[in-house]
Amino acid sequence: MVVPPMRTRNLTLLLSDVKGYTERQSRSSRQEIEEAVVRHRTLLQPIFEGFGGRVVKTMGDAFLVAFESPTDAVHAAVQVQKALDAENARLADPARATHVRVAISTGEVTEDEGGDVFGEPVNLAARLEGIAEAGTIYLTETTFLSMNRNEIPTLEVGHRVFKGIPTEVKVYRILDDYVARARLLSPGELRHAVRLAGATAAPAAASARGRGLVLALAGALLVVGGGLVALLVARRDPPAPAAPAAPPDLLAAMAAAAAKDPARMAALGMLLKQNVLGLAKEGSWDAARDLARKAHELAPALQGPRDLWIDINRMQLEDAVEKGTADALVREQPPAWYEAHVLALHDRFSNVPRYQWLRATWFLAADPNRPETADLADAALKANDEARKSEALRTLLVAAVAATVGDARLHGRYQDLLERVEKPGGSGPAKPGPGGGRRMAPGRRDR
Repeated sequence: MVVPPMRTRNLTLLLSDVKGYTERQSRSSRQEIEEAVVRHRTLLQPIFEGFGGRVVKTMGDAFLVAFESPTDAVHAAVQVQKALDAENARLADPARATHVRVAISTGEVTEDEGGDVFGEPVNLAARLEGIAEAGTIYLTETTFLSMNRNEIPTLEVGHRVFKGIPTEVKVYRILDDYVARARLLSPGELRHAVRLAGATAAPAAASARGRGLVLALAGALLVVGGGLVALLVARRDPPAPAAPAAPPDLLAAMAAAAAKDPARMAALGMLLKQNVLGLAKEGSWDAARDLARKAHELAPALQGPRDLWIDINRMQLEDAVEKGTADALVREQPPAWYEAHVLALHDRFSNVPRYQWLRATWFLAADPNRPETADLADAALKANDEARKSEALRTLLVAAVAATVGDARLHGRYQDLLERVEKPGGSGPAKPGPGGGRRMAPGRRDR
């Protein structure tokens, strides 16, 4: 018996699946199901092929597609969502709209003679698709690190544990705002693979400050003898920027000095803070959080590492508010970021002033119309001198004032709280403006 040849390759795998497909099948005739599948494949397949993807298999409404480039895979996923949005907008009956979840994973796979692929990246894509929301695009960390992150803005969802995967997986998602502002490529552009992904994004998609994203994908398709031949320009996606790393013996040195050498402990604490904040500056929030947490666990009696651990969570949330991406955190179902980085600390740190500031920040971003949110903000301002000088907290309070104009009592409370926060530059207490601010989606946890 001859065993078919197998080979291993590094590929990026995209898995798309229609939400509610099984339920829709139960309400449709066989002809309706077949017609819907054909329409879905006709719509999506040119997108995958236009970005250099190879359809490995289809499973009813689902596609498994292999790409050489992680960046191309993500751009294809964005176009899938745009194409379906446009198709749904043309439907007379909104109940017939199609919404897909897209998951993308990168890694080494085994490819058989028929082109089918096997391995952990395939399993990861399937598990990731299972937690993705309809209309979203989720990525594994391997895809995030391999793609060109200058082209596509992302949000860190956090670590997840998946059945059949031996280690935790850090998960990211493409910003909903970026997808919403992207331009849908025409069939002609897709057929000729005019990779002008930069033209699909509105200038303001990169950040809340309106910086433009100029995105470019190299490649073209050449029509030869009636067929399309892909001429892909070879490129390597740039490596992730290196975040400052802590000396390998830092945590051990802190543990040794904690009880014996207060002076050295203070110096090590400064070094810890420098490394944690350096990681945060590079966007490596999980690494920053883990370093601060481990330092606290080695020296639980010390206030510095504890407060640093709590502060990193608040800083990440403030960063999301500044960039206009906090909606994705507060809309999570279940609210995984809140549960992992706020609620999980409650029993241990509920009376710690920095934790009270963290909770106030979360609920101001998630649900300013909740009366208890004003209580949390009040407690945070009373307990933390730094909170009264925080521009991020001031911004959230301005938004809360604007969000509660219909509730005179709560509106007045937020105005009073805002007056206790200094304006940027220390020019005295802030005064609420005539409106403005941006209200986040309602939160879903009271604690």
